[in-house]
Amino acid sequence: HLSDVDEQWYCAEDVANTSDVYKGLKKELKELGLWDYFLNRSCKLAEVTREMNRIGVNLDIFRMDTARVEIANTEYNLVEQLRAEIGDPEFNFHSTKQMMDLLYNKLKLPKQYSEATKKLTSDAMALETLSNIVEDNPIFNLVLKLRGGAKLASTYLSIKDDRCYPALATHKTTTGRYSAPLILLVPEGVAREIYIPDNKDMEFYYADWKQIEFILYSIITGQTDMLDAAHAGLDIHEWTASELDLERREGKTLNFGLIF
Repeated sequence: HLSDVDEQWYCAEDVANTSDVYKGLKKELKELGLWDYFLNRSCKLAEVTREMNRIGVNLDIFRMDTARVEIANTEYNLVEQLRAEIGDPEFNFHSTKQMMDLLYNKLKLPKQYSEATKKLTSDAMALETLSNIVEDNPIFNLVLKLRGGAKLASTYLSIKDDRCYPALATHKTTTGRYSAPLILLVPEGVAREIYIPDNKDMEFYYADWKQIEFILYSIITGQTDMLDAAHAGLDIHEWTASELDLERREGKTLNFGLIF
């Protein structure tokens, strides 16, 4: 533990360093002509964001519990189907070793390796990669359904409180978008049904700038065909894919690649 004197010096240095950072950033923002924007937009948004984080979002605990039960029942049935398909009544879906043996030895799927450890893996990234390669394989489809249900239950339906505090932040992204892992990545369906208004007089509203990046990109670069497609309400990724005889995911990759 630090002595009282050491703690005082530590706090003083913390304040002094924070002040130096503030002065440096203020000077840089003024040179970029962004100081007024920072004060009148970013700081005010931070105040609202802080209050949103403090209040949180109401959760329907009963719906969350019943959803977990539904997923558990579905998982039981899918596991029985999987065991019947592979002819192994003892197969343990949660065993990493058995899952890798199924994917790479029995199904002979392309082996996937972890970027960090360089070891063979059957993690979520590996399954996502394989899902873009494997076509119409009933056993692999069962594996995907099982993994999807397990992730849904463990990630989005295991909140311990009756409110979700989303940790919204704008300073954690380079684009200025909100960062909030607990809220922004919630998939459609039952995972969103557990978020409810505080009372019957309140409602949730959904608003989105549909494909705004590509509309701006089209205007800036003069891509009138893409702009016309956006105004016609077409899916930009499907439109690009159809122009080049590609799959939608390939069109999406190409679109974002061109922007970057």
